[in-house]
Amino acid sequence: MRGSLLYNNISRRSFLFGSAAAMTVAGCRSFKPMKVDDRLTVFVSDLHVRDMGCYQYRFFDRTVDEILAMNPRPRRVIAFGDIAYTCGLEREYRTSRPMLERLIDAGMEVTLGMGNHDRRSTFLSVWPEYRGRTLLPGKIVTKTDLGPVDLLMLDGLQGKDERKNTDMGPVSGALDNEHQEWLLAYLKGMTKRTILASHFPVNELKVCGKPLASRFNEFPLIAGYIYGHLHRWIPSWNLKGWGSRGIVRTLCLPSTGHWGDIGYTVFRADEHMAQAEFVQKDFFFPRPAREDERRPPEWDDIIAERTGGRCVFRY
Repeated sequence: MRGSLLYNNISRRSFLFGSAAAMTVAGCRSFKPMKVDDRLTVFVSDLHVRDMGCYQYRFFDRTVDEILAMNPRPRRVIAFGDIAYTCGLEREYRTSRPMLERLIDAGMEVTLGMGNHDRRSTFLSVWPEYRGRTLLPGKIVTKTDLGPVDLLMLDGLQGKDERKNTDMGPVSGALDNEHQEWLLAYLKGMTKRTILASHFPVNELKVCGKPLASRFNEFPLIAGYIYGHLHRWIPSWNLKGWGSRGIVRTLCLPSTGHWGDIGYTVFRADEHMAQAEFVQKDFFFPRPAREDERRPPEWDDIIAERTGGRCVFRY
């Protein structure tokens, strides 16, 4: 299959996005009010937007079109980090903010988390409202009410603000001592089922000398863990501890358009369980195939394996 995804132009797969955009335009012209589902959320991750000319921008722009075309619309959209392309430059946040504001202007709540390619100081220069929104000064830590369950977004970014503009910072995530102590106190005082979240896999995070996953059994109100970073759709689970039959579901989210599994996740929280569904748009690595390149057949095998992916969180 040749030329099925163009590196610089709209592809056949992009009609999935294009049809949604057309639906959005038609809806705007008819002025029909869209229903909103308070228990519906869209998760996106690893945007890696650099400028308007990059393919990551076009993939995310089309994702925004699809979200706006949903009926009912989700109440909120949560981004799990790596909003910036590589080094957290201010211009990267200024490029992506107008797209995210389209969601805000449509009445959706938008929550952004920090990934290893982000930088807090430049992020805050473009999103200054997070100075007052964060639960932990100096970090970007947020709590989002999903209805029957909360989502607590942690900040595992290790890269320092003063690093050079060409310095991507450490790839792995970690919570500093202040964040660990704050999180432990939060978990001890928790009164509502809560899904923990971060850009980083749970095995990279520790809380006061212990791996975060090893503490799941201490806090029965933890309802799951969701992260990005790996650019893959990976539903999995962690034991609450040997001798216990309890497990905690974990979910790794795809990238909206950088590399790997490409798409977004629709999350619905009902009274006793929530379900996440992968809306897959493509697979490619390390970039989309150009028009003059052969598309590897393994990419389509991976798409077939991932199609219809779901992950259930019971609480």
